[in-house]
Amino acid sequence: MDDVQRCVLTLPDGTMRIHEEVKHILSSYRNEPAQVARFLAGRIFTLDERINGNCAGNSGLQPMDTERLELLRQVVFEICNVRSHQAEDVWRDVKKAVDAANRKLRFRYKSE
Repeated sequence: MDDVQRCVLTLPDGTMRIHEEVKHILSSYRNEPAQVARFLAGRIFTLDERINGNCAGNSGLQPMDTERLELLRQVVFEICNVRSHQAEDVWRDVKKAVDAANRKLRFRYKSE
């Protein structure tokens, strides 16, 4: 949880933000939205949430928190400078990347 607390700020009004320093570091990956998303998902969501869930809650898994998914989307789009005409395709690819990373975690922890 320390990683999450260092990466994500919760403002007094309850909204969440990613530290500007983290955004700056990730800006070197601005042409790789899936990689940015996988990194952020590992810091925005707990390990348990990632092992037991996916973006849509399909296949009998829990849906990931919609507010934090929206934060993920906003930050990825900001860092990667996603244009409105690209948004749907990029978001679909981002969700696939996050779900694939979650599956990898599930496999790793269920194999132990």
